[in-house]
Amino acid sequence: MNKEMLSSEAGRKNLANFLSAIVMLIIIILFDNVGIGLAIAIFSNFIFSIFLDNAYSKK
Repeated sequence: MNKEMLSSEAGRKNLANFLSAIVMLIIIILFDNVGIGLAIAIFSNFIFSIFLDNAYSKK
């Protein structure tokens, strides 16, 4: 993972989307329920976005 990707807002958003997609796939496989997976993916995308913005934004 490169620092240039995480330093831009679009790169952080792409990474948050990627991580939440992985979480959604895992939840769908475990619970066999697309609705639960989608709800958790939206929530985790929000959490990942906040975490990545706080961790890598230049203050």
